[in-house]
Amino acid sequence: MPTTTKRLVTILCLLGLVLVLGTAPDADAARKYRWKFATQAPKGMGYANNVQNILLPALDEATDGNLAWKVYFGGVMGNDDDYVSKMAIGQLQGGGMTLVGTNMISTEYSMLALPFLFNDFDEVDFARDMMYDSFDSFFRAKGFKLLMWVDQDFDLFYSTKWRLDTLEDWKQAKILSWSGEIEEAWMKALGAHPIPLGIVESPSAIRTGVADTNITTGIWQVGTQIYTTTKYVNLTRIRYTPAAVVVTKKAYEEIPLEYRKNIAAIRSSLEDRFNEGTRKDARTCVEGMIRYGVEPVEDSPEMVTQIRKRTTAVWDKFTGRLWPRSLLNELTGHLKWYRAGGKEKLERGELPPGMARIAEETLAPIKEPEKIAAQAAEKPAPMPAPAPAPVPAPAPAVKEAPAAAEAPAPAPPPPPAPAPVAQEAPAPAPAMAPPAVSAPEKDSRLVKAVQTKLKSLGLYNMKVDGLAGPVTRAGIKEYRKRNGLAVTGAMDAELLKHMGVE
Repeated sequence: MPTTTKRLVTILCLLGLVLVLGTAPDADAARKYRWKFATQAPKGMGYANNVQNILLPALDEATDGNLAWKVYFGGVMGNDDDYVSKMAIGQLQGGGMTLVGTNMISTEYSMLALPFLFNDFDEVDFARDMMYDSFDSFFRAKGFKLLMWVDQDFDLFYSTKWRLDTLEDWKQAKILSWSGEIEEAWMKALGAHPIPLGIVESPSAIRTGVADTNITTGIWQVGTQIYTTTKYVNLTRIRYTPAAVVVTKKAYEEIPLEYRKNIAAIRSSLEDRFNEGTRKDARTCVEGMIRYGVEPVEDSPEMVTQIRKRTTAVWDKFTGRLWPRSLLNELTGHLKWYRAGGKEKLERGELPPGMARIAEETLAPIKEPEKIAAQAAEKPAPMPAPAPAPVPAPAPAVKEAPAAAEAPAPAPPPPPAPAPVAQEAPAPAPAMAPPAVSAPEKDSRLVKAVQTKLKSLGLYNMKVDGLAGPVTRAGIKEYRKRNGLAVTGAMDAELLKHMGVE
């Protein structure tokens, strides 16, 4: 393919070429706390842009400009296992972790990547509302803080040879696997022979033919340029993959309690904005690859049934060893409620059973996290389920092909190549003065304004309390749907502008 066409696909995924590796040294000198942070995310691409444009400004505001970050993008600090080792000795204070890194810290978190556990992002968002504190307690018990539960994606399979729409294809494919033993187990259940390899080494393995297939997000596939060798993308959503923004418990507890409360108060809305940005970028990348010429493959309902039956059989293999049975029962119980009319109940303003109000949980110091984790492992869940069997999905989980795949059209003429971006450090910024309004106060004010608008339209019948939760998210989705906006629960700039909220 012409170089200009390849450039077009990459440009489709860019949200601005933000290539800064941290804060200018002179600006950092005035800051009281310093964190070094590493991530696999390629510079200038979706995840990295969200770190730079959403996460860091929010934390800067929450800490009155007193927290300096130096961010290492693109795997320059190694793989996730290197991050965990470097955090253990204080060389790093945090990381944007894939499932590999989170597994090393909290095997309980790996439960979220079980095949066919979730059907869509609405279910993921609901589960996060209900269970963030539970997973955070496990991270804290290991000496870390789950700063944000974020998405990697509903990962898809990309192959240079195989459509993967028959079990015979699965048996022949040489599939890279970097997410650990759960992923390897369900791949083997499909007859595949996974090849364990680190993320940093994976691009060369595809290019040299060591492997011909990989499972990942569209952002990674485009950011590493592997899409240029890809022939097929299979659109069946076998599993959701979480990622995480993690810092060491030591570093987190060194910042003042006031700052920790600020971060806790904005966490939920911050996750919404971060994840919505990632989801949008991932969709754009997949659609761009299809326009480039990667062929989308949809499994038949019969094939999806076979895949589900084989892969969900691995659930029991890890339950009781990597996570307590009570934790899985709790999560599947929440999903069962949500699928059996819970989504509609939220739209009517009804809270799910056991839903704790955010204010009391997030604005108080977390006490004895190690004890919380131990109790979660020992005590039965408050919403029992007879067994951790997969919760039946209401419909076959075949992902619809993006619109561009239904009626492929010639790609538009590529835009001019972006001018090279200088790599020098940005000009020193003046020392930041404490904001007139604190981060949680500003966040709460905006949420209250949105809730008031929704309430006037009959889309929110709870108390206007400034607490972003599942009922608020449901109202936002209905508002967006009625007004022709992207149907998400995120309280982003587009929504605020449309509502006239400032």
